[in-house]
Amino acid sequence: MSTINESLRKLEERGAIAQATLPPGVTSTAAKKPAHASNPKLMYSVLALAVLWGIWSEWDRRHPVQPAAVNAPMPVRVTAPAPDSKPAAPVEPKAQGATAAAKGAGAVVVAARAPVVATPQVAVPAAPVAAERSPADTASPTTAKSAEVVLPSPSRKAAAASPAKQLSPNQKADAQYQLALQWLQDGRGTDARQQLEEVLELNPAHNNARQLLAALRVEDRQLGRAEMLLNEGLAYHPAPSALVALARLKAERGEDGAALQLLGEHMDVGTTDAEYRALMAALLMRQGKPDQAIGHYRAAIDRQPAQGIWWAGLGLALASQKGRQGEAAQALQQARQSGKLPAALSDRVDSQLLALMRQEDKP
Repeated sequence: MSTINESLRKLEERGAIAQATLPPGVTSTAAKKPAHASNPKLMYSVLALAVLWGIWSEWDRRHPVQPAAVNAPMPVRVTAPAPDSKPAAPVEPKAQGATAAAKGAGAVVVAARAPVVATPQVAVPAAPVAAERSPADTASPTTAKSAEVVLPSPSRKAAAASPAKQLSPNQKADAQYQLALQWLQDGRGTDARQQLEEVLELNPAHNNARQLLAALRVEDRQLGRAEMLLNEGLAYHPAPSALVALARLKAERGEDGAALQLLGEHMDVGTTDAEYRALMAALLMRQGKPDQAIGHYRAAIDRQPAQGIWWAGLGLALASQKGRQGEAAQALQQARQSGKLPAALSDRVDSQLLALMRQEDKP
């Protein structure tokens, strides 16, 4: 305001107010009124407007308004969407001073003097996409930040999922053993034998599979193969059942002495097994040692008292001993009551009972 007042004062001193050009439509009152009757306030207002208009024009000429810079559309690389990923959220960058909207291959730029805040709309595709920055975008600090969505790939998703349960070789062997049993029940003997071979490859210490396969080899009259299977099993698990099977196989070939020796060497393993003790007693009877067989028969009967065959063996062993005819008759009667005697053994039991009764009738 001090500059404007100074200009008015100088113009008044020079008499320029009376000569100033008025705007169109304004009639000067200087011609109608005498000089002493002019309105000084109106003249000062007009002069002030003229000075302000001149200052504004000069400033506008020297400081033209530059068009606001518009950022070029950011390139977006689209990758294939994952099956179950979520759609990326729309990105709404804000640019101050201009509005830019890209359509097709060109872009229309609208510039204004006043600051304008524009929010371009980004179309969201039906399928989710992953947006990545190009190297050129990171060079300009004014470029709007883009949202980068990382979508899981199928391989990454598979790795994140809980892995399938892995079976150990022993678990696989057990499963295949059960399958072999099922195949035997279905009459698929060849497949069952092959399956049992695979079980022993996975777990050589699988005692049940080894004994079953050995029994099937005996059924096939492959005695050498069966004996080899059982002998190999002793290195892994000398179970009483395996020893009994091997001893019976030896006895089947008439090797009673070898079978008895095998059982005697592993007596610590089979001392509490009824089958083990009963087989040992039967082998002792065939070796002509009934006095030693009696203890083994009694040990077996104590664990399984319903076995008529073992009662018959005990009765025959007692009948061969002097002074034990009463014990022998009771054991033979128990064998007959079981009703589980083979025909040949049943005839022998009846014959021995009749002989004992005759001995009792003698004076």
